[in-house]
Amino acid sequence: MRSFVVAAFLTVAVAGCDQPPAPKPAAPAAPAAAVSASAPNRSPRQAWEARRRALLAADAETVWRSLCADSRAAKVREQEKVMEDLKRLPDESLTKALSPLGLAPGAFCRMSGEEFCLHMIRRGAKDPEAHKVFEGQEFVDSTMIDGRAVCRIGSHTGNAEYIVFSVEDGDWKLDEPETARRNGRTSTK
Repeated sequence: MRSFVVAAFLTVAVAGCDQPPAPKPAAPAAPAAAVSASAPNRSPRQAWEARRRALLAADAETVWRSLCADSRAAKVREQEKVMEDLKRLPDESLTKALSPLGLAPGAFCRMSGEEFCLHMIRRGAKDPEAHKVFEGQEFVDSTMIDGRAVCRIGSHTGNAEYIVFSVEDGDWKLDEPETARRNGRTSTK
């Protein structure tokens, strides 16, 4: 069950690491000369750094807010399906299934899909394997493609991964379907 928790968390929190080795991080880009009124409040790099700090601190609410609305909605739908399946288990089996997640059946049954997502982010961020992933990441660079920032992230394994941010509500938000597409995986959306 521990591997399920780690896998579920990493699915919620981070893109895969299956690209060619990443070069050493580039120097920070110089600030733009002028910023339009519709520009985000911070750069993609700053958005990624804030998300990484939140993951390392197990700050589930900040991690959750770092996702674009479509990604959050897809995660809630995904977790609601998991919750429905778990709620169909007999009481003893449900208790056993929830134990590694640190949840009692009563509390679990009262949770919304979003609350369960937040719980999984908190639990996963505290996992030593997940911490190793986040601690070993470095921002390499970003490129604008079709209005999105495609950020290359160096991983603890020496590989690169791509994380895609889109502007939403005046800030850069992680776009999980585009991130999955960029990394050659299918999205949960």
